[in-house]
Amino acid sequence: MVIKTEHNTPDADILKNYISYNYHYRYSFTKSPTGTIITISMSTTTITKAFPSPPAGRAGVLLVGKCRVRETGNATTIFRFETHLQRGGWHVVTCDSDDLPDPPSDLQHLLHSQGISVAVGLHAFRSSAVLLACRAAGVPYVVVFGGTDVNEAVQDSAKLEVMSSVVGGAGHLVAMSGAVKDIALSTWPFLDPASVSIVPQAVQVNPSLDFDVAKYLRRLEESHREEKERTKHENSHQILQAKTDEEQPEAELLKAYQPFVLLVAGLRPVKDVLYVAEAWSRWQETRGGGRGRMVIMGPTLDGEYAHHVHREAARLNGVRVSPSLPPSECQAVICQASVLVNSSRSESMPNTVLEAMALGTPVLVRNIPGNSTFVTHGSTGLLFSSPASFIDNLDELLQDSPRTAELVRAARERVLSHHSMRQEQMDFLEILRRVVKE
Repeated sequence: MVIKTEHNTPDADILKNYISYNYHYRYSFTKSPTGTIITISMSTTTITKAFPSPPAGRAGVLLVGKCRVRETGNATTIFRFETHLQRGGWHVVTCDSDDLPDPPSDLQHLLHSQGISVAVGLHAFRSSAVLLACRAAGVPYVVVFGGTDVNEAVQDSAKLEVMSSVVGGAGHLVAMSGAVKDIALSTWPFLDPASVSIVPQAVQVNPSLDFDVAKYLRRLEESHREEKERTKHENSHQILQAKTDEEQPEAELLKAYQPFVLLVAGLRPVKDVLYVAEAWSRWQETRGGGRGRMVIMGPTLDGEYAHHVHREAARLNGVRVSPSLPPSECQAVICQASVLVNSSRSESMPNTVLEAMALGTPVLVRNIPGNSTFVTHGSTGLLFSSPASFIDNLDELLQDSPRTAELVRAARERVLSHHSMRQEQMDFLEILRRVVKE
């Protein structure tokens, strides 16, 4: 896929910094000797996506999900699926669910020009418009439940009606855990249980060996200090601490900022990234101000919520907010963290928790179905149900080194045995084979 823009702004910046649902689009199609070109026009930017014609003899699959912002769990999952399908011999057309046009006649043109014989949509609601258009065009599709569709969107009657139509017309459905499958069967009793496969999410780790985590922390401190000055929350203790940090050699920063608690999530309400931040801040104060850091890392997906997170971090003790990093650099930071935290209200199977388990970083996660299906309390990690229990469990992780080491060992074994790339690929290729054959 080739991305071009009419401005001089780097492609990566455009793709990272705009949020699709804040814009209105106009679409146009042109046919070129090498394939189909979709032009998406916005008020400030035109983005052109060029899809090369499919190789002779290769069937096409349309892969749809929220993937414009690369540093999100949905994007990580989408591009992992893309790799599986390409290795399985498919011609893959990957699009964000907002990249495809309306009315359906335009989508039909793309489907035929790319030799699409099946579609895969991640998230029953976010991919609904595209999947329903596929059904109208006679193209079968597979729905992969994303988590917030069955946990959050079902509470909205209008969204539930749309998803019911999508689910009812699917050639097959995929849940990443038994808990998600149970919710789906309860929500849509008309479903045949055999039509919903459980395919545990795979994990792939490749932490950057060149990324300097100490320099990253130094830049983060500088950015935090500047933000506090802008918001006028500075006080003498924090100024003194900032000067001390400036004098601290970078090589010693990781030792100085202990514990280093990392929370990776897109900044939107469902991720609830401040759920334990106040408790952390008070815990820091009981330690005499502490040098520990809680770093909340992730892209802005809801501007108002992100503003609230930054404002709160400016007043709390030891809380920092970081922009998202490319996956390999994020994984390098995970490797250096004392613990990886997830405090979401809703999840399916969060990528970063699996990555931490694979990389040997202890995990401390909120006790919700999406987490408790693969993190077993006291065996592969620790679960918390309140800010107070978060602090209790954090203390336990930091003080009981032998037990923490055992949790890390068991977590790695769990990932290796239940979340392999090879098994996920085999399962998806078999599901597509059956759907197309039917």
